[in-house]
Amino acid sequence: MLDAMSDAVIARLALADAPAHVVDAGCGVGGVARRLARRHPRAEVTGLTVVPSQVAHGSALTARESLEARVRITLGDFARTPFATGTLDGAYAIESLCYAEGDAKEAPIAELARVLRRGARFVVADCFRVGDVALPRALRPLYASMCRGWAIPSLPHLGSVTSALRAHGFTRVTADDVSWRVAPSVAHVPFAVAGFLARRWREEGRLSLDAVRRGNLTAPRSSAPTARTSAIAS
Repeated sequence: MLDAMSDAVIARLALADAPAHVVDAGCGVGGVARRLARRHPRAEVTGLTVVPSQVAHGSALTARESLEARVRITLGDFARTPFATGTLDGAYAIESLCYAEGDAKEAPIAELARVLRRGARFVVADCFRVGDVALPRALRPLYASMCRGWAIPSLPHLGSVTSALRAHGFTRVTADDVSWRVAPSVAHVPFAVAGFLARRWREEGRLSLDAVRRGNLTAPRSSAPTARTSAIAS
């Protein structure tokens, strides 16, 4: 399912069979960046992450696949990139825009609008809030619990994000609701975390349940009533 999401994002970039420079905004350890490089042998990908350990791990994985000449995992903020204006041929953010501040996530949108060349695409795959910007009072505690569990300031609001995209010069803005296609993956998260804890117990004889793992176990419970849609916007 993760591969299918990655493939959908890569396809929406509509890269030509020509040299291209693409930025992965919030790349983690660079799995999608390497997948894109394998699909497009003439493309280069720069992945930005604010986590030093992800740079080290992602760079090692990239070297293992002999892709280090075309895939670079670097320490950087996707709202303040090192790229010159109008120089990139594509950008994407997979489940990373949610780490920016605000409902519209305007800072990274403005920055990527600056660095993309005219006609280049920016594709986002994330969990969005829809409807009114303000949540009903009854849902606010669930929403706060979910955000704490996923360690995010807030989910992007679909209407606010699409408005920000248009305001910063993106045209033909579209959003595809893929909620039902990703719901099994979200539901699987607690089981994945439980399996990880069970392996730790077998290997180390102890159960390590820190705040992050507790959040991963509880956040999916609050996601359905508060997030309400997952989408690919481009």
